[in-house]
Amino acid sequence: MKHSTLRSTALALLLGATALPVLAQIPEQWNAGQHYYNITEAFGFGVYGNHGGAPGCGVDYQMVDVNSGWGQNYGGIGSYFNVPAGSGIQEFYVRVTYDNSLQAYNGAPWILRVDGQACSSCTAEVVETFASTPYQSGPYTFYHNDVKLKVRHTASNNWPTGVREFGLSVNYFGSTFQQTEFRFKAVMIGNSFTDLLGYYNAPALPYFLLRYPPGGESYASMSQGGTTCSGFSQSVTTGTEENDFVRAKVGFAGSIGWIVDVPFEIYAEFGVEVTAEQSETSALEYETCFEASSEFTTSASGTPDDMFIGSAIRYGYGMMKVIERPACGTITADAKFASEAVSLISSYHHTESHIRSTLIPN
Repeated sequence: MKHSTLRSTALALLLGATALPVLAQIPEQWNAGQHYYNITEAFGFGVYGNHGGAPGCGVDYQMVDVNSGWGQNYGGIGSYFNVPAGSGIQEFYVRVTYDNSLQAYNGAPWILRVDGQACSSCTAEVVETFASTPYQSGPYTFYHNDVKLKVRHTASNNWPTGVREFGLSVNYFGSTFQQTEFRFKAVMIGNSFTDLLGYYNAPALPYFLLRYPPGGESYASMSQGGTTCSGFSQSVTTGTEENDFVRAKVGFAGSIGWIVDVPFEIYAEFGVEVTAEQSETSALEYETCFEASSEFTTSASGTPDDMFIGSAIRYGYGMMKVIERPACGTITADAKFASEAVSLISSYHHTESHIRSTLIPN
């Protein structure tokens, strides 16, 4: 039984005698189209934020029987929402305005499906109720509900297509209420990573230079517990030509799986130990920080000598798969090389005189 006319009349009368509901922010991605299925009538659906995707797209949603087929036509890429994707749990917020015979309330669970599949680690729940106003339609009581949902999922960015279909439905004692499901397609914006593909050994490189300052009996030192950092990136040759290389960004955050962000021993020699820790900088270069566990100095007498500190490190590598949406009708898929230090091969700290007199001649 369609009840929109009765709903409008009853609701108008009710609002004339009661306080107005809290005004809700319109999501950046919003469709105010009206849909009707079974006894549920929807008046708007949207996703808060653009999540790095193109803004202002003509997004669309559907309301269907929960058993209907997936992969429906929503009007092409331009009608898809932007949602975040990546390793681990991702989160976004949805606003839904609808009428049915079940009153909404904060904390109420919804059922979330992705590409037709249930997700045991995914959740959707009401975190804010803007309105849940009762009205009569003949002998029946209905509610005008306007809610904000928090959606958490673990779906990857589905590289290289970058698109997934989501289904949301009111949870009624573990089942979909009135067989009615809200569905929408989304561009899965973000990065995902392959499993570990292999290892490579980097040559021994000087990461830091402790300079000998000018002046008699002067010296430079790094005290115990002292920390120094520098930003750098690496290139890994994949062919014989100089332009056949990819940029290896080292030190991705630990939340992405096998690429970890933990301290590792950079070298141990002559009783001096240094640990290194790597992290991503805002410029997408990667910063390595060294901390000395005992004092580290250049010579205070004799030949002025700078000290070179370096190591050879073994790296694990894989691919970072990137989905972006620069325009409403465009999805781009890219792949980048990614690596992370996994173990120490060798290390050194040598003075300049030792390098010149012994290492270079040899």
